[in-house]
Amino acid sequence: MDFFFARQAIFDKDGEIIGYELFHRSSAVNKYQQMNGDRATLELLAQIIHTSGIERVTNGKLAFVNYTRNLLIQNIPLIMPSKAAVVEIHEDVRADHQVVEACRNLSQKGYVIVLDDFIYRRDLEPLVLLADIIKIDFRKESRPKIEIGVKNLRRYRAKLLAEKVETAEEFEAALCAGFDYFQGNFFSKTELIPGDSLLSESDQFISKKLQF
Repeated sequence: MDFFFARQAIFDKDGEIIGYELFHRSSAVNKYQQMNGDRATLELLAQIIHTSGIERVTNGKLAFVNYTRNLLIQNIPLIMPSKAAVVEIHEDVRADHQVVEACRNLSQKGYVIVLDDFIYRRDLEPLVLLADIIKIDFRKESRPKIEIGVKNLRRYRAKLLAEKVETAEEFEAALCAGFDYFQGNFFSKTELIPGDSLLSESDQFISKKLQF
C-alpha cells in the first residue's frame, strides 16, 4: 500500500529553516482527510522509520510531529530520536496528570515540547511550564488578542511560533509582536512527498502499538 506525507518549513527571524512540520496524507491529494488521530500519526511514523528515514525527510532539520493524548501516555514519541524529532501537542489534549508526567519525562530525555494552536487557559499551566515552543494561529485570534497573549507568554521560557502567516503584512505584524519562529504559506507552502510503499513490518509496527 502506498503512503504519502506532507511537510511545511518553519523559519526563524533570519529566514533560516529550523524544521518541518510533518503531516499525514492518505493519498496523492495534498489535503488532510479525517481519520483516527492515533493511526494518522502512527502511519506517518512508520513511513519515516521503515522507508524514508527522518534525516532524509527533513534534510537534517527538526521534525515537528503531532501526538494525541493516547500516544503521549504510551510514550510513542520515544520511538523517534530526541535530536531529530519534536513532540507537538495539539490544543485538544488536556493537561491531566498522565499527560503532564509523559511530557515531563520526554523533556527530561531531551525532547523539545511544542504546544500547538495555543490559547491560554489556566488548566494548561503545567504544560506551558514544560513547553519549549508555543505555536499561535495567527488567523484564529484578533491582532490585539495575539499581542496581549505574546506579552503574557513572555514570562515563560518558551519560544513563540506564529503559524498560518499568509502575507507580508502578517509577517511584519508577527515580527513586531515578538514572535521567534514563523510558519505559513507566505514562507513555504505545504509540500507533498510521495513515500515508498510501506513494508509489511510497518503494518506490524502500527498494530503492535495500538488496537483499532
